[in-house]
Amino acid sequence: MTKKAWTLITILLTLSLMLVGSVPMGTSTPVTLTSDRLEPSVISAVANGEENISVIVQASGDTDALKLAVLDLGGEIEADFWIIDSVLTTLPSIAITKLAADPAVQYIALNRSTKASDLPPSIEPTLDNSTPDEEVVHDIDLKHGEVSVRYPHPLDLGIDQVHAQNVLGRGVTIAFLDTGISTRGTLGKLIKAGYKKRFVGQIDFLQKRPRLKKEGKDANGHGTHVAGLVWNTLRDRDSGAFLGSAPGARILMMRVLDENGQGKYEDAIEAIQAAIEYKDKYNIQVMNVSLYAESTSPYWADPLNRAVEAAWQAGIVVVVAAGNNGPDPMTVAVPGNDPYVITVGALDGNETAGYLDDDRLAEYSAAGPTLDLFVKPDLVAPGHKLVSFLAPGSKFAQERADRKRKEHWFVMNGTSTATPLVSGIAALILEQHPDLTPDEVKYRLMSSAAVALDVETEEPIYSVWQQGAGRAWAPDAVFGDISGAANEGLDINKDLSGEEHYQGWTTWDEETQSFAIEEGGYTTWSGGYTTWSGGYTTWSGGYTTWSGGYTTWSGGYTTWSGGYTTWSGGYTTWSGGYTTWSGGYTTWSGGMLDTGTAMSTGQWVSD
Repeated sequence: MTKKAWTLITILLTLSLMLVGSVPMGTSTPVTLTSDRLEPSVISAVANGEENISVIVQASGDTDALKLAVLDLGGEIEADFWIIDSVLTTLPSIAITKLAADPAVQYIALNRSTKASDLPPSIEPTLDNSTPDEEVVHDIDLKHGEVSVRYPHPLDLGIDQVHAQNVLGRGVTIAFLDTGISTRGTLGKLIKAGYKKRFVGQIDFLQKRPRLKKEGKDANGHGTHVAGLVWNTLRDRDSGAFLGSAPGARILMMRVLDENGQGKYEDAIEAIQAAIEYKDKYNIQVMNVSLYAESTSPYWADPLNRAVEAAWQAGIVVVVAAGNNGPDPMTVAVPGNDPYVITVGALDGNETAGYLDDDRLAEYSAAGPTLDLFVKPDLVAPGHKLVSFLAPGSKFAQERADRKRKEHWFVMNGTSTATPLVSGIAALILEQHPDLTPDEVKYRLMSSAAVALDVETEEPIYSVWQQGAGRAWAPDAVFGDISGAANEGLDINKDLSGEEHYQGWTTWDEETQSFAIEEGGYTTWSGGYTTWSGGYTTWSGGYTTWSGGYTTWSGGYTTWSGGYTTWSGGYTTWSGGYTTWSGGYTTWSGGMLDTGTAMSTGQWVSD
């Protein structure tokens, strides 16, 4: 979106719109409609007089009253999103302006587009002349469950060490929101050979009547690759490591993206709602979300964010991709910008599995802070040059020949591929500790993570807004003597009910031109981990440079160690500091909030 367009929306967000229309209950008096009822994208569509605008309408109280208001304006209830007290409908501009004035309405958001995390540039040729690039994967032996790969990535997270203790994610079902999963090709053969008991099935939410089927289809290829990174039971011949992060877990594929990797909010929310509904039946404990949408509103107003929060509240650990729009700051997308869920950035493991000192943050990995000033991502994991299954005949197979390896294998980069590794570790944790809550699983993952430090200076190489708590480390996350809960200071029940919302502790220092952590939040951490140098103007303008980070990294001088224990104060000082939001919808204009307003303590109260 252009800077000019954002300027227009900012003006609309800070002023009241004087709109004339009939009001429910027979009143025809002109009404003042404040813009805190409308998402910026909806305001733009209404201003353009668009017809047939698909919107998600949140109720201010009784959902039945909201439904009646929609029906009175000639709309249909196309979907009932009971997990977020909202409905889906399609209305013309004039009807939306009338609906927004109805007291039954809390907020109207666009039924926006979602997509699989953008693929970074094509895989570059290997620099390792000892192993030709076509031999990234070779010597496949399905009969004995072995394959030779150049980069057995689970070693870079210590996942193989957990598997060696016979912890494989058994009994845990992971739901994937993606493009589907192909039961043809190599994966189809493996399903017939033994995967079948662990394949719950696929539900296609792009169809009018979604239902569970034991066969899967994937016209795009993204979902097949991502799911394979979790439940691949083939072992690397040299290391003996399973290539899946949780090869004992069960898989439920929820197709919400089409052959082009595109979808809508309605499909993703319907899938999340189904996962909550089927949670106990299939023991769904983890949800992998490797898709994203642009952030256009506060986290607590966005319907997709509210839906993942509802899943978290229901006891499902939600793991999401940060996105591939880095390295610039403030690029983490929806739903990765939600403070409750686990947001994953990507590492480049340099294809040296088990050797960590040459690893670096992938330059495309999206970085925080979020527009609500929270630190994101939460963790990082390998996401560069990961080999997994290829869906035969898919768009990937046809249009990404540079990434195809052998007949049924594919190499992919991105936070989409890093995310299922962490989802798998979450399943390993839950096999070992089945009674943990999502907040406790998140705490284990983050408190056991390892920070990238410069060997000589012992200073973090990347800021907290780039690497979060650091790289996930499975052995400590699963077996460590760890107790505690993340998201301390946040109340998800109050957040979802609209009683209270929150803001992170990030601030922008105009004098030093850097991000910092507000006093009372993360400042008890030692070292230079909490500042980020760069240039901030507006959201649409973004940043141009920052000191440190990627440009100062030199191979071979990195160490990943310590996790939170290297910082004074420990994890609890990070998880405990959040302020409540005091401004409501209208104070959020698509950029950094004024510190005087954003950082004050208060409670959001609907008008």
